[in-house]
Amino acid sequence: MNQALFSSLLCPSPSLQACVIIPARDESEGIEATLDSLAHQRDVTGEPLAPNSFEILLLANNCCDATAQIARQWSERHPAITLHIIEANFYGDEACVGYARRVLMDAACHRFTISPQQEQRNEGKLKRGKPRAICSTDADTQVSPFWISHTLEEMSAGALAVGGRIFVKSEVGDPSRRTYLLDTAYRLLCARLEAKLDPQAGDPFPRHFQFFGASLAICPELYAQIGGLPKVNCLEDMALERVLKLRDVEVRHSPHVTVRTSARRTGRVQTGLSTQLNEWSALETQNSKWLVPSGEEIAFKSRLKRRLRCFWLSPNDNAECQELADALMQDSTELEAQVREAFYFGELWEQLWQQAWENPAFNSRFSPVPVEIALGQLRQMLEGVREK
Repeated sequence: MNQALFSSLLCPSPSLQACVIIPARDESEGIEATLDSLAHQRDVTGEPLAPNSFEILLLANNCCDATAQIARQWSERHPAITLHIIEANFYGDEACVGYARRVLMDAACHRFTISPQQEQRNEGKLKRGKPRAICSTDADTQVSPFWISHTLEEMSAGALAVGGRIFVKSEVGDPSRRTYLLDTAYRLLCARLEAKLDPQAGDPFPRHFQFFGASLAICPELYAQIGGLPKVNCLEDMALERVLKLRDVEVRHSPHVTVRTSARRTGRVQTGLSTQLNEWSALETQNSKWLVPSGEEIAFKSRLKRRLRCFWLSPNDNAECQELADALMQDSTELEAQVREAFYFGELWEQLWQQAWENPAFNSRFSPVPVEIALGQLRQMLEGVREK
């Protein structure tokens, strides 16, 4: 962490439960609305959330506009909300959202270490303290009134990382809107089918598919344990989710944690939502189809993943090992050795799935299909799958 940037900040409240981080680069148009949404946070009963239970770290990096000034004026109008505004210019490889978000999340993690979780005792017995979370959003995003409280509620239930549902504020007539809606419906159905075929206790249905910077949260202890946000220039949120999956950390994709973000086409990052929206817009303009993995592929992958996990937990069934090897088009002896050597299932699964796709025979088994066709396949499969 760049300690010098945050050395002047006041110590956090002993009641701190959520540290909200916002990287902002030339966000003068949207930053006030983002902060307004955080000023109206509620607890799960609907009462105003205690101001000392959360704080906001806003990093105005490489700005050429009045982002920081607007934020300071907002802070003067909302003295009860703790808003720390840091201005900085980064250069070279550091002038990217990946670095900015990592600096902020590192700082948030550090602030929890200097505001230790208070122990609670009841009749002499030590109880677990209140949940704490590093919460990330973006400066063109408005969080729901229950964004913080529902995140903390998921963590109270055992989640270590939470992805919020992100709605895009696209306009009617936007050429990317149709494909965006089709893709969203497709990925929600994929999540539903996966929940049936390979259910996860830590991420039960209903769930969604998103774990992106506009709405993600992680407990500070886990963040420190994994070494912080991966060092990438962009798509840092996807890199973080991959690290969690590799370590068998179940991300809770909570439908109760929601935000709305802009559908702008000129993004602040090298690759992000704006890139995808522009690609979808081009497809619509060219009357081309958006291709996605087929429903058959999604179902095959989910069933195989569940069977492989069961075998990893108890690798003593030679017949099952052979069937799994056949499905992956691999040698059964090598597969068993990999299974027995794997400490994390997530690492094993990524390794085996990548090996399978490097095999041309396996690779030719499935072909991408237009999203409209995949939607029909998924709906038909869901009707035929028994509830688990």
